[in-house]
Parts: sequence; structure tokens; C-alpha cells
Amino acid sequence: MTTGVESWEAGGAETVFDRPLPVWLTVLEVAVGLELLLHNSLFYGSPLGLGFTLAAIATAALIAFSGPLTGTEPSTTTKLFAGGMVLFGLFVTFRASPVLTTLNVMTVLALLFGAAFLYSTGRLWDLRLMDYPRAGLITATQALAQTGDFLRIDVRNAGLMPTRGWHRIRPYVRGTAIAIGPVAVFLTLFASADAVFATLVADVFGVDLRLNVLIWSLVLITGFSWLLIGLLRYGTSSRGMEDLERPSGLRLGTTEATTVLALVNGLFLSFVVVQFAYLFGGADVIERTGGLTRAEYAREGFFQLVAVAGFVLALVLILDWWTRPAGSPAARAAGWLQASLVGLTGIVLISALVRMRLYVAEFGLTQLRFYALALMIWIGGLLVWSLVTVLPGRRALFGSGAFLSLLVLVATLNVVNPDATIARVNVDRYVNGGATIDLDYLVHNLSADAAPVLQSNAAVLPPLDLPDAGSSPVQDWRNYNLSRSRATR
Repeated sequence: MTTGVESWEAGGAETVFDRPLPVWLTVLEVAVGLELLLHNSLFYGSPLGLGFTLAAIATAALIAFSGPLTGTEPSTTTKLFAGGMVLFGLFVTFRASPVLTTLNVMTVLALLFGAAFLYSTGRLWDLRLMDYPRAGLITATQALAQTGDFLRIDVRNAGLMPTRGWHRIRPYVRGTAIAIGPVAVFLTLFASADAVFATLVADVFGVDLRLNVLIWSLVLITGFSWLLIGLLRYGTSSRGMEDLERPSGLRLGTTEATTVLALVNGLFLSFVVVQFAYLFGGADVIERTGGLTRAEYAREGFFQLVAVAGFVLALVLILDWWTRPAGSPAARAAGWLQASLVGLTGIVLISALVRMRLYVAEFGLTQLRFYALALMIWIGGLLVWSLVTVLPGRRALFGSGAFLSLLVLVATLNVVNPDATIARVNVDRYVNGGATIDLDYLVHNLSADAAPVLQSNAAVLPPLDLPDAGSSPVQDWRNYNLSRSRATR
């Protein structure tokens, strides 16, 4: 809560939290919980699971219900982002795929930083596309700097002023703080003297009593606390949108933009004419014209065409940002050429989709092909979204739609379960189509998400040697994952 109280020592900077002690104590509790929940993964390389889910829920709860603590009620957008953190945190417990786990963790972090940036304002639709990376960088920088201001300004300005009822609990807090050192020393010594006691403490509390681990745990707790206080203070300061100064930059004339688009359209049109012959002419046309088999044709082009679609999207956005045309005949011509280019790119994406279908028919489905296909569909959706927003002049809506569509993409991947889908497609090709099957790839390159599919089809497949999906350096409830649990049954 901004009180307007200024610190003489801080050069006139304003206090944000006039009751910093409750903020610090609450954040410290959450930070200790995060370290305990993530302990096995941080120190022993154990896979993420239920511990990360609970850590995401705890952090989301801190953000969503921090109004009484900070004096500023979080915006609706921030609360929705906190709910998203819970959803994607839950996916970590349900899906074992390393790719999905990485996407889910990155999404949780992105939502956390977005919740801090929009804590007070909540104006998601005011953010343009390039505002998102800039907002992330600003929030990360402020998360590190604001805790320093919290200690330098808020704590100092509070002057250790007692909060309500603080005089009653202060002796207990002070005694607890003094006791932490002796208790840690005695606990370590007792654990070193008695292996049974050490095992009991480790099993009950999940604490490794080795001195170097305890030191690093304290470092991590300090780091988590520092980050969370910084995010809360930055969000409460209500400066998020004001920090995004958009430079006007250089401008390109509409004639130049029209020339660029006309030349690119001509190239795309010639490529599309060739693609029509391939798309509707069949394998004979491919082999006669290009000297390639269907498999070679598919392999040669899919990933390049996905990259082409991505570059087209970037070109449309850059030219629109660079020219910002308004109403002239040349501007209208540029708009029509942009729409034409998006339409031609749609045909290119259809060609890429046909190539992928041929590729899968010949060689089966892999993770690379699956995720490239998902990326292609997402880019295609963004191209359509650009027609709805960028070309009619509602460019500011494009960035928020793109961000939300990315969240939908990651959530959809979790629901579809890529590794299980890959296994199902390849098993179906082998059982019903008589194609060859690369069991070594399915068993050793896919995660435990694919195990139920392989186990249910074990009778019609060659002998399977499934790895132990539950093995890890340290295994307890914090690493629990539904897919890995099912794979070990």
C-alpha cells in the first residue's frame, strides 16, 4: 500500500509497504515451503511431480490472496493468471513428458511474472506483441531490485513500529529466531550420531541434514523470498503499464511496403501454382517431375514450409508496425497485399500438412513431427488472427490474442497427451497397416505417458522391455506423477 510517507535517507522515495514485517514473514513461510517441495528436484535431479504442483499452488495463493497483506487488491487479470498457474502446475503431476513438463514450468513462470506486471492495472488487452518480452524483462529486473528497496525504504521507514498485537508475540518470534541456530546444530549432530534418527527426520520432514545441503537450502529460501517480495512490491507499486514507453522509431513509406509485399506475393503465387500440381496430382507427378519418392518429397519440405509461415507472420507484423498506413490508396493496396500473402501462406501450410501426412504414412510419428505440426497449426491460427486484428487496424489486440492462444496451445497439448498419441499412431500403423514399428524409439524415447498404450497392446507387439519409469535418485511423494505411477503397475 502506497502511503506517501517518504524516506529522507532514501532520497525521497515513497514507502510501498507500511507494514513490511507481515509481508516478510508470510513470504518467508511460502519460500520455506517451496524449498521443501522442490528439494529432491533441486538437489538430486529427481523428476518434477506433485511437489512442483503444490509449489505452484502456494505461489498462486500468495499472489491471488495478497490484498490484505499488501494493502492493494490484485486485479481480476492477476487472479486469473494465478488460476492458470494452478492449472499448469497440475499438469506437471499428470504428464511425465519432459517436453510438456518444460512447457508447463515455463508457462507457470510466465503467468507469475504476468500476474506481478498486471497486479494493479490488469489491462491485458493494452499490451501489444512486443510489449510482452519487454514486460517480462522489466518485471524480472524489478523483482530483483524492489526487494532492495523493500529493505532500504519500507523496513527503515517502518522504524520497527509495532503492528497490532506485535508486542505480545515479539518475544516468541525473537526467541524462535535465536533458537534456530542451536536447533540446527543439535539436529545435525543427532542425525550424525544415529542413522535411525536421521532416517526418521528425512522421512517425516523431507530434510537432508548434511551441512552443505542445509547451507544451499538457506540460499534457495533467501532467493525465493527475495524474488517473491520483489514481485509483490513491484506489482503493488502500480507502475507496470507506465514502464512500457513505446518509441516511435523510424517509419517506412507505404510505397516501399507495397513493393515488398508485391514481390513476395509473386514468389508465393509461383510456389503455390507448383504445389497445386503436387497436391492434386498424386505420387506419379511427384516422382516424374521431381525425381523423388513420396517419402523423400515429404521429408524435403515440411519443416522449411513451417519456417516460411513463421517468417510471413513476422513480415506482416513488422511491415504493419513500420508503416502504420492510414487511409491512402497505397495503404489500402498494402492491406490487400498483406491479406493476399496470408491467404497464399494458408495454401503453403496445407501443402506442409499434406507432406506431414505422407511422412507419417511412410515413417510413423515422432515427437519432433508432432510438435512441429502443433507449431504449424498455432502459426496458422495466428495468421488468421492477424487478418482479424492487424489488417483492420486493431493491432493492439493481436499481442494479447497471441499470448492467450499460446496458453491454449500448451493446455491442449497436455490434454491430447503427445507421447501417448505418438505411441497410439505407430502401434495402429503396425497392427492395422502392416507397417514397420520402431519399438526402441517408443520404449526409450517416449515418456511414461506412452506406457499404458504400449502395455495394453503388448499382446500384438514384439516383446517389450519397458524401463522402470519410477526410478530416480530420490523418490518420495514430492516426485509423484500419475503417468509414472501407472507405468510401474
